Amino acid sequence: MNFNFIKATLKKQARYINIVKRDYEAFAFNLWFSWLKCYVLYGATPSDWFHNRMYALSSLGRRDIITRRKMLKLDRILNPKKYADIFNHKELFNKVYSDFVHRDWLFTGKASVEDIEAFVLKYKRIVVKPVDLSSGRGIHLFDVNKDNLNILLDEIAGQQYLLEEVVRNHPDLESLNPASCQTIRVYSTVTQSGEPKILATLLRVGGGDSICDNFHAKGVVYPIDMNTGLVCGYGKDILLNEYARHPSTDMIMLGFSIPRWEEAKAFILQAIAKNKDARFVAWDLAITSNGFEMIEGNYVPHCGLMQIFDWRGKYGMMKQYL
Repeated sequence: MNFNFIKATLKKQARYINIVKRDYEAFAFNLWFSWLKCYVLYGATPSDWFHNRMYALSSLGRRDIITRRKMLKLDRILNPKKYADIFNHKELFNKVYSDFVHRDWLFTGKASVEDIEAFVLKYKRIVVKPVDLSSGRGIHLFDVNKDNLNILLDEIAGQQYLLEEVVRNHPDLESLNPASCQTIRVYSTVTQSGEPKILATLLRVGGGDSICDNFHAKGVVYPIDMNTGLVCGYGKDILLNEYARHPSTDMIMLGFSIPRWEEAKAFILQAIAKNKDARFVAWDLAITSNGFEMIEGNYVPHCGLMQIFDWRGKYGMMKQYL
């Protein structure tokens, strides 16, 4: 039994309970009981319970939430294990989906010191990504010059990192938060008849000086109307604070139009069609001035973002594709 994991889980749950207790004037005992019940019956993690407001749902509503347990069930049925490495290893994903990845990159685990030095001096500013972390953890920019080159080489010596050319957003998207690269999160499936299908689309925008747009890295997520490409609701951060204006730039977000929307959807559908056996994937797509850049595909996609804007579970919707 991993006691550190249990301790971290309970600490996170206590934080969420304090927020709900404050906002709803509820008793802590009742909230702890609510989560334990949701954990036992539905496999809800603290994040599932808080972000999907399971404490306020009926039993029927709770059953339809895609919790961690149900997400893993969907993954087992829809996603063959033999493709997991492609999505779980960033460098392998970039190779397999090279038609959709146009930025230059280098995997340090298979590169010589000379190759690394040549790469970083070529671009001067690079993105450094740990290959074994998720949710934007450990990702940082590095401005390279001859004086600090050895600092970078020491940092990545003997480690496995992905070094990447910096992706610049389309100007409309860059203006939302210049420090980060905004991406479109696209949840997709492939029907039993083999038809690629987009399930939900969201705009992820970084917060403050963070280079990441991830929900877990101070980012804000906004719902996108799939038909029009317009932001159609308030944004939410990881604590479910709502925003009509983006907090770091004060840009009005309601009605914001995603550039080249129809082309972006066509690009995603082409990526889905590349491997129709991978039937439940969440894609992160950057829109640039020159076109489109696939940042990554997530093989065990966290489904909370699909559910936090209408407070309705999506498990019933997903069952039709099993």
